[in-house]
Amino acid sequence: MINIQKRVLGALTLLIIVTGAQVSTARTLSPETPFANRLSEAETVFIGVVTNKVLDGDWARADLLIETPLFNAEQGAKVPVIWRTAVSGRPLYDAASGSRAIAILKDKHEGRYWLRTDKFENIAKLDEAKRVFASRNTSAKPGDVHKPTVPTAKNKEIPLIPRVSNEKSFSAGSTQFDATDRLAILNLINTYAHTYNNHEIEKWFELFVYNAVFARGKPGTALEEKSGEEFRSYWRQRNTASKAKGGGSLHLISNVTFLNQTPRSAYVSVVGLLADKDTNAKVSVPAIVHYEGWLVKQKGVWLISRWHDLAEVKTKIPSSTLKTQP
Repeated sequence: MINIQKRVLGALTLLIIVTGAQVSTARTLSPETPFANRLSEAETVFIGVVTNKVLDGDWARADLLIETPLFNAEQGAKVPVIWRTAVSGRPLYDAASGSRAIAILKDKHEGRYWLRTDKFENIAKLDEAKRVFASRNTSAKPGDVHKPTVPTAKNKEIPLIPRVSNEKSFSAGSTQFDATDRLAILNLINTYAHTYNNHEIEKWFELFVYNAVFARGKPGTALEEKSGEEFRSYWRQRNTASKAKGGGSLHLISNVTFLNQTPRSAYVSVVGLLADKDTNAKVSVPAIVHYEGWLVKQKGVWLISRWHDLAEVKTKIPSSTLKTQP
């Protein structure tokens, strides 16, 4: 009888252990987010090599040396990461020093990006990653996959219309955004006006990604686009001519509307006034300006990726204002 009880107790103990192991395994091996979705949601993507690895109990800290940038990354830079090697003595995840894989980083802990299996993908998926980035940026050349994606309505990097009801949508009154990012973007737009007003053209260029697209024209028509060195050369000439005349313009940025904001991209509409600096004029007639901006966050800094400068609309001077002029 005692032997039977021991066998039953042993069987129950084994069942509990096996069941617990199955639950733990199920949690560890829960379905991963699809590869393309993880690439789209990441703040930075690159081929990285584990360096400077340090173990501290169940924790590991290291730097990922950027070997090949794929998105929002700079070759040769080091990105700090952190991961848990075990939980309650049970092995969880580890990345050996010198290991090389595709880093798909987003969430942080203690100022370091989390690293785990779904964030350090096998290098065999490199071609798939390149195809994903190329499909999101139809203007990119095969060797340009590391450049920031220009979000448009076509590639849906930033949705310009509300998503279907079963997906997360952007609402004007939503509180689901990062306030620090919001303030940084507002300061970026105000600095756009400030540097241009003061003819600080080189500082103005620093507000844009290197390959930014600047487009001008009337709404509803084909806009004239300039990018890269052509963009910078054009605006340097305009700035020089404006300084030579001793005048220029003053921006008054008033309405900044966030049409969408994600952790690494934003789409804004900006309306304001543009007045000439003419001290001899009795009445300065301002123009109404309308901008559309697509912004990206690179290494923690918000920059302009695409900017649409739509046609200026001259305002009329109220008759009551004219009567009061000396």
